[in-house]
Amino acid sequence: MGQVIIEFFENSYFVIFYGITWLIAIVTFKKYFDTLLKYFPIFISFTFFAELLGSLVKYHENYQLIFGYENHNNTYIIYNFYHLLYFPYFFYVYWNSVPNIVHKKIIKYGGGIFILSNIINSFVQNPLVEPMIYAYLSGTILLIYCTAVYFKSVVSENAISVLKYSLLFWVSLGLITFHTVYFPLKIFRQFKYELYEPLRDLHLSMIVVMYVFFSIGFIISKRKAFR
Repeated sequence: MGQVIIEFFENSYFVIFYGITWLIAIVTFKKYFDTLLKYFPIFISFTFFAELLGSLVKYHENYQLIFGYENHNNTYIIYNFYHLLYFPYFFYVYWNSVPNIVHKKIIKYGGGIFILSNIINSFVQNPLVEPMIYAYLSGTILLIYCTAVYFKSVVSENAISVLKYSLLFWVSLGLITFHTVYFPLKIFRQFKYELYEPLRDLHLSMIVVMYVFFSIGFIISKRKAFR
């Protein structure tokens, strides 16, 4: 088991930042325990253990999730399930955070489209052994929209000197930075892998950047400055 863990971190060094961020989130939990981000540490820990499980399946033949398929070390089922929780959670957070009624309606109906896209995508691709690429891309587009309208609403109302103490500000900064960069990389990864392969380090770097933003938010945020 020890060797498995060592190999896991060798292949997925960025996951260390999940663990660090999760610890910081727990230590600072009293700042946001009654806000919309109170369940965020659960997602961070879930991400960490999903990556650990994925590494076990991917790099060790003794561990399997799916049987009866040629590619037995497939891990897509883990991430397909994760995204079904990940995107709706943030849609809910931003639906409650943006004041504009039109934006709220777009987020609401966009969330419905995301759920519908998952259903349709499951007929196009097998969610057990294939990435739900179309559902993922629809979720990413809406999440980028959510963070963009959030920034538009809060920047017009507050100075940066005030926003820097908002946890949601830093979480949004991390989300929009990562997903804006990774969106085209995800398309390359799915449809033109030879274009993605030399950019894999950029992908991993953006994960680190995102979690650094999360950590900064947990550390410097103040309870009264959630929004």
